Amino acid sequence: MIGGALHFSYEDSYYNDKNPRSNPTNQVYLEEDGTIFQVNPTFGYFVLNNVAVGLNPGYSKQTTILTREDYSSRFINSSFSLSPFIRYYASLNEKLRFFVHGTLFSYQYMASTNKEQTFDVTRETTSKLYILSPSFRIQPGIVFFATKRVGIEATLGFIGYSFTRSKREGTTDGNKVEHKATDKNFQFSLNPASINLGLQFYLNRK
Repeated sequence: MIGGALHFSYEDSYYNDKNPRSNPTNQVYLEEDGTIFQVNPTFGYFVLNNVAVGLNPGYSKQTTILTREDYSSRFINSSFSLSPFIRYYASLNEKLRFFVHGTLFSYQYMASTNKEQTFDVTRETTSKLYILSPSFRIQPGIVFFATKRVGIEATLGFIGYSFTRSKREGTTDGNKVEHKATDKNFQFSLNPASINLGLQFYLNRK
């Protein structure tokens, strides 16, 4: 199977404080532009009937620009992730299948830059983050076959445990910074806001 999910969002907000006490110069308090782009493809192969294994690579980029008459900043964060998965399907009827999607570990790389300018003073921060997380994560889902080989799927919530090792390195105003961390985390969610929709192509489905 080949497919995945795609997300894009754009936000433009503007705030002007016209209170003469808090803003006697009546300058623009803050204007913010933000974009988020995410793509999460899926590549899987059925090793047994109703059992598929595969890979979930992912890429995302977030850009946030803040502007004021005496201040501006530009923050860019890009990330790449990779995680293998195993998925089991159970038939509900001819059009619907229930599935359980499980991952065992994930790798993530993030790179960010933040450039700030106040009047004639410029400050720049860069950061690179490497995360390796042996984890156990399960997501329930359902797939609707719109055609014989095209499935529209949705996942809701998850339950999982992770043991994460991370390393962050970068610079702040030209000074090198390095930080290492270990984190243990258990999560459970059935929040309706966490529903994810995706499209899958089942190339050899009979």
